[in-house]
Amino acid sequence: SGGGNPPSFAEPTEGKQSEIRNPVETVLFEGLCSGRISLHPAGGGGFGYDPLFVPAGHTHSFAELGQAVKNTLSHRARALQRLRQYLTST
Repeated sequence: SGGGNPPSFAEPTEGKQSEIRNPVETVLFEGLCSGRISLHPAGGGGFGYDPLFVPAGHTHSFAELGQAVKNTLSHRARALQRLRQYLTST
């Protein structure tokens, strides 16, 4: 075929390959939670370092503060908050 419009993706062109690509952008979101490591584990909740980590501004470990409080202070919660802000602003 000469001139004219380029072939539609719905109409295969014999003998030729077509590609459809979506542009990909990687966006990273960092969350920080400052605090201190206690010498003595405290609390029965959480996992891993939760009984040892005391977030800044608090006197109790994540394990003592409980899941609801931890989910507002943790590095993961803060990274997700930034992701949420990004998704609602774009």
